[in-house]
Amino acid sequence: MSRWKLLLVDDRIRSLKGLAAILEDEGYQVLNAESGEKALDLFEAQPDIDVVLADLKMHGMDGLELFRRMKERGAGPAFVIMTAYGSVRSAVQALKEGVTDYLIKPLDYDELILILEKRCANGKCAGNWSGCGGKWAKKPGFTA
Repeated sequence: MSRWKLLLVDDRIRSLKGLAAILEDEGYQVLNAESGEKALDLFEAQPDIDVVLADLKMHGMDGLELFRRMKERGAGPAFVIMTAYGSVRSAVQALKEGVTDYLIKPLDYDELILILEKRCANGKCAGNWSGCGGKWAKKPGFTA
């Protein structure tokens, strides 16, 4: 049985599948979405997702817009943005809006696993907004 359920969102299929395989090897149950729209559908169908790990730059809905749309629906999981196009400006914007963590690609997988473990404890979300009964909080963490 897996520890936590992750929603992995990236429009680059090879990156999506590669990262999913690594996370599954670590014992996570991983749901894959190739777009923000598909991620929203999966989130509505499976609201027990513990963490969303989304690429910032995607065709159609980007990672930050996905976060905003999920936030509009109320409580939700910890949300981690990953990007190869990171800047201080985009990191500050994402964290001001409440994104839990902001990671620069290429990812350090050991760091990623530590962040995921920090964000979830005993199957409960430990992020800034959680589907575990928590309410929206304005205390974003920064990990980069």
